[in-house]
Amino acid sequence: MQDSEQLMEEVQQLVWALVDEVATDEQIRRLENLVLEHAAARRAYVDCMSLHAELHCMFSPPRPVQPIAMGNTPAAKAPIFNLDTPPASGSPQTT
Repeated sequence: MQDSEQLMEEVQQLVWALVDEVATDEQIRRLENLVLEHAAARRAYVDCMSLHAELHCMFSPPRPVQPIAMGNTPAAKAPIFNLDTPPASGSPQTT
């Protein structure tokens, strides 16, 4: 069994290679096996990916907001129901 510190260091190196998109297929398989076999490796993977996500959110330039084209979406064609007004007389009511 690997020493816990060595395991954590290996997982971190593999995760950073994955994040940097330089991991080889062999490294990806190794990371996958470690994560499947060891709870500590799973925690290290989640910690590294969480840190990566936080740093990305903090330091990436904001993306421009794209307007939504409402005319061609299924939601734009759906009927609009006003739930604040009572149904018209003669309309079926559900309870």
